[in-house]
Amino acid sequence: MIKKKEYLESKKFLQSSALVSVLSLFVSFINVFRDFLIAYYFGSSHLTDAYWLASVAPIFLFNVFSSITTVVFVPMFIQVSQDGLKNLYSFFFHIFKKTVFFISLISVAVSLVFFSYFFWSESFSEVTFVIFALLLFGSIIQTLSHLFKSLFLSRRKYFKGSVSSFFSALVTVTILVFFQNKIGIYAIPISFIFSYIFEFFLVLFIAFREGVFSNFNKNNFHNKKIDLSTKKFIINTFFAVLFMYLALTVDQLMARSLGDGAITLLTYGNKMSQFLMGVLGTGIGVVALSEFSLKLSSKDFIAAQKLMKKISFFVFLLTVPVVLLGVAVSEPLLSFVFKNSKLTESDLLVVSSINQIYLIQLIPYLVSLVGVRFIYATKKIHLIMKIGIVNLFTNILGNLIFMKWIGLEGIALSTVIVYLVSGILIFYFVSRIDFNLE
Repeated sequence: MIKKKEYLESKKFLQSSALVSVLSLFVSFINVFRDFLIAYYFGSSHLTDAYWLASVAPIFLFNVFSSITTVVFVPMFIQVSQDGLKNLYSFFFHIFKKTVFFISLISVAVSLVFFSYFFWSESFSEVTFVIFALLLFGSIIQTLSHLFKSLFLSRRKYFKGSVSSFFSALVTVTILVFFQNKIGIYAIPISFIFSYIFEFFLVLFIAFREGVFSNFNKNNFHNKKIDLSTKKFIINTFFAVLFMYLALTVDQLMARSLGDGAITLLTYGNKMSQFLMGVLGTGIGVVALSEFSLKLSSKDFIAAQKLMKKISFFVFLLTVPVVLLGVAVSEPLLSFVFKNSKLTESDLLVVSSINQIYLIQLIPYLVSLVGVRFIYATKKIHLIMKIGIVNLFTNILGNLIFMKWIGLEGIALSTVIVYLVSGILIFYFVSRIDFNLE
């Protein structure tokens, strides 16, 4: 009976992961096509460097906020939903109001830091300024959409939590194609703005159809409070995720020292691995967090640990052949994708070399992602913060050493080492969690 139950749980996990991954696959294909269009229209130049550089902070902010909404609010929404949907929706709108205030405050602070840094550096330009402002506004809209998606995921509405991203990606490509001749490089951020606004209204429509607006307790909405322990948990998560993403953001900033076009080549070199990380990681990470949270909320600690080990092993078996295949087809595939773009042959060789190194990170990244989601579900956020700090200093040190040795490829190699170190730390900490003390 127990084995049958475990089989059904594994089957349900794989089905849910497959559904989210398939949607993510379509979105990723569209995003790859979008990046091809950017390379085709603008190539590798100071303008594309300005775009990628200006996008660092907004993308970083969205990654931080989206991680918080997923790893903090999904388990929280699951727990609150046990008291009924009206209480869940009431709590959601309270969180939504607080989130709007919080991300606005953080965005202003980041803007001041960004403008101060680039105003006093040689990288400042009007193009960088305008693109940054547009993308920052877009990241705020995108974060609010993601909060609604977290609500859908907490109720296991995996399709509804993912489908809006598909249509949003289509809008991005469409606007880029039609406006690139008229407004040049600004067509890229403008396309993102329109797609994020479209996605936001789409998730509002889905929420309306789900009864989110009609079923919440209006009287309880203004009185709903977040207890002190939850506030501490959210703040700790913010800083933990902050350090995790800072470790990966420094790559583009440090690539500036290698000349014009370096940031663009590094970004294109990471596209294939980011594509696979998005397709595989989204399905695995989203569903794993929900399943871990459900088991831990019911105090089924042994079942949660067994599920984590099974998923980790399954992910490892899945990832190794994917990486080997990716490395084998890297050069011919990238040459085919970018053959009509403004990238030169020497650019393509560098991109291919970077890509082959970046692909190796998939194995430690995806396997350790399961462990990270398990840690988030147990609310041991201080462990993530420790790992993030180690990752940050490991990446900076690795970049400084390997950049001098092999240039841009050294930055990719440093990232692989970061994920290896991170994976070792994650599963060491997971093995040390004592549920008897909970």
